[in-house]
Amino acid sequence: MAPIWPTYLSDSSILIFMVDSSNPAQVSASTILLLTTLASEHLQNASVLVLLNKIDLSSSIQLSELKYIMQLEELLQNSKQNITVLECSVKEGTGLKEVIRWIGETTKGAPSGS
Repeated sequence: MAPIWPTYLSDSSILIFMVDSSNPAQVSASTILLLTTLASEHLQNASVLVLLNKIDLSSSIQLSELKYIMQLEELLQNSKQNITVLECSVKEGTGLKEVIRWIGETTKGAPSGS
């Protein structure tokens, strides 16, 4: 589905990019997809939330390791977008208050329809 994403990004002011932190095989692929998505001309002024999901699982990769694998520190320093990284467990509800707070703060004052 990723090849058709640009079609849906043209009017976006925010992007929530979810990563399965319990699947090491997918983290690298997700990183490449994130970088490709951030390079889209449609998202140059967007606020981005990178959401590291499934932290409740024992197979979940630790945040420090994910930061290294995904080069998140470099991404935060060098990206044109305003990027926030949060951990969560959608299943257990962990971190969802922070996600909702981020959405509320980020969309406050955003043009309607975004």
